[in-house]
Amino acid sequence: MGLFDSVRRRRELEKLERDAAENPSPLTLSTLAERCIAFGETEHALEVVRRAVETFPDNDRVLTTYRYIMKSHLQSRILELQRAIDKAPTPAGFTRLAELHYKELGDRDAALEMCRRGIALYPGDESLAMIYGQIRIDRFHEDFQAKDGLQAIEHLARAARINPQNYKALLLLAKVYGEAGAYAHAQEALEQIMRFSPQDDRARGIFDRLAGVAKGSTGSEDVDMMLREVERRGGLDDAGKALMALFDTENGSRQGGGEPAADVERISRLIRMFSELDGLLAAVVLSTDGRTVAVQGRADLPMDPIAQVAHTVFTTSEEASKRMDIGSFQRAVIEGPFGRMTLVQMKHHLTLGVLTNQAVKPDATQSAIERFLDVLAKSAPVPEKG
Repeated sequence: MGLFDSVRRRRELEKLERDAAENPSPLTLSTLAERCIAFGETEHALEVVRRAVETFPDNDRVLTTYRYIMKSHLQSRILELQRAIDKAPTPAGFTRLAELHYKELGDRDAALEMCRRGIALYPGDESLAMIYGQIRIDRFHEDFQAKDGLQAIEHLARAARINPQNYKALLLLAKVYGEAGAYAHAQEALEQIMRFSPQDDRARGIFDRLAGVAKGSTGSEDVDMMLREVERRGGLDDAGKALMALFDTENGSRQGGGEPAADVERISRLIRMFSELDGLLAAVVLSTDGRTVAVQGRADLPMDPIAQVAHTVFTTSEEASKRMDIGSFQRAVIEGPFGRMTLVQMKHHLTLGVLTNQAVKPDATQSAIERFLDVLAKSAPVPEKG
């Protein structure tokens, strides 16, 4: 690299640093981290992206950038572990690689695949069953799919069978059962804890609370049906939320849970930002049941049919994702003679759909979407034009 290139890159990074300091947001911090890694400043990139995750822990742009940079940072270690299990597979090798994907990279799909491969070879390994169960609980608390809850129960129960004194597996089992309303099953898991740890105040305290609401036996509880009811409802009922709060308080940590309600008025105001996108036909934000939360578009175009198409594409993609067991739908682009529709899953279980004419470049649409989500995430006012 020549002197002039070095000076140019330094100036670019200094400008991005100023932007991130003056206007910290998912976009400015992610952009700075990405340019740092592109210029070979790995440690600086890690510092920036960790700061971004701490500030905006649920932002998709930030999390995507974090995974990309961490993967670059850990690439040699990943390859080393992969070569090791390809040459001489061991339960510990699969566990280390699964934990790296899950805890370091935040890549649940890759971690699940490592667990599946390891469990197929070593079905009696406790650690792999635990990781698999924990990931399924994470997914259950995000999307409340019955399959995730059932898979969490299956693998946590496997870990508890392998090691009957696996405290964490039994406590998480009780938590999932209780959230679904299967109180007798939850009590059974807590009783197992109290048999090997009779002085455990945490398990006994939750057990005593459940004793006042349990109505039957494990044989009378259809856990599958209860979890399907949670899925149908789209979340926990009030009793399930109260029990989640109880477990989280007892655990001293929070493992998933509800997010604050979307600020509909603010979304309706911010969606006007898309009017600056040349070639925009429509931008809509939809709820999971297809209701229009906010809309911006050409006055001569009917918005209802566009919103209906966006909702249909989203629900079809979501169902396909569930069948393939790859988590929730995140993003899609559909092109045709009508133009190009970009769909993005937002927080609060909302979907953003942006329809443009064919002349609009995908990068321009992506930039407009990122800007909208960026302003929405940092609770800033709508930027003035010019």
